Amino acid sequence: MVYYICDDCGKPIVKPRNSCGTGYAIYDDKHICYNCSGLRIRVDMITTGRAILYIPGKDTRYFRYVTDWPGVLKFEINRLTISLCPTPNGSKYQRIDVWFTGPDGDQWHGINQGDNEIVRCRRNTKVR
Repeated sequence: MVYYICDDCGKPIVKPRNSCGTGYAIYDDKHICYNCSGLRIRVDMITTGRAILYIPGKDTRYFRYVTDWPGVLKFEINRLTISLCPTPNGSKYQRIDVWFTGPDGDQWHGINQGDNEIVRCRRNTKVR
């Protein structure tokens, strides 16, 4: 069943099977399909040099990719480090650093902290 038409490409937005996802993202009060959302994120990455991506299945210890939320954009991880960092109260949290080649061909660095899959990424300007 189609509920929306993508405001970017004009194709019907269909909810993915076996998924809790809606099949669309909302940008500026417009419904955008996952593919067009991935294209917008790619352009934003190239333009701003920053992105919020995800490590899917972070608990598996077999990290291979960072992706956008629906998994349309996918970047293979070139290098990865996992460390435990202390907090002021004496506990520790897990920090994961990843390096990957971004959509612009430059090296990117991302950091995940804590118990989630979010990776805050930046273009590595030192490599340029």
